[in-house]
Amino acid sequence: TSAAGGAWSATVPILFVVGLSHARSPDRGRDPRLLIGILALWAFVFLTTNPGLLFDGGLFIRHAFYLSKAYNLDFGGYNVDSHIRYLRLAAEYLLLAVPSPYLALSVVLSGFGLLGLFDLIAKEKLKAILFLSFPCVYLFVFALQQVLLVRNMMVLVPFAAVLWARGFGVARGALGARLRAVITGGAFLCLSANALWSVREAASIVDRERDRLPALAAYIDANPGTAYLLSTRVARGLRALEGPQRANV
Repeated sequence: TSAAGGAWSATVPILFVVGLSHARSPDRGRDPRLLIGILALWAFVFLTTNPGLLFDGGLFIRHAFYLSKAYNLDFGGYNVDSHIRYLRLAAEYLLLAVPSPYLALSVVLSGFGLLGLFDLIAKEKLKAILFLSFPCVYLFVFALQQVLLVRNMMVLVPFAAVLWARGFGVARGALGARLRAVITGGAFLCLSANALWSVREAASIVDRERDRLPALAAYIDANPGTAYLLSTRVARGLRALEGPQRANV
């Protein structure tokens, strides 16, 4: 769980933002119970998701520091040569790949997300700071490592979903009754398309035992100029197939 613990470091600034918002609140500014409750909840969730800190704190801390160093080494083709390029690629992934497997739907949902972001900042600045503090610090921490793994971006998806929904609500509220029905129906169709894709992909996991090595070998042979990094098991399976050995594997 040391990897999770390292990622949790990005939540620490939220505690300061929570303290600021608590101090700025006119009705809660003098009552410390809310702030103490939030801090206790943070500590509880941290310890339950990182039990290694309780059972072997020294090993947990050593592994966390090891991961911080490992992310600065060669990471099997996932390294990014600059912090700016990391942020650009992460933005492309979050805006164009995460919302939907279909580019057109990703563009629409990301547009709603940007609208929701602007609306949040314009109407509720303090809540915007609280809401955006974790995603911004999280991206900053991982950009320093210069290793882009999309699995590390998954924690940001719920924040994006909130912005998609808020932006959709803003757009729908600005339209007339007839156009509201149209945009609601369009949103239903978009979500249905995503859901059908998810069901199909889930079915492919159930069907994972089917031998797909010949199809993989044909794809690799059709792209001889591209190098492929394969697991030991898959590479061994390809070598067992009849035919010439592949130099790009």
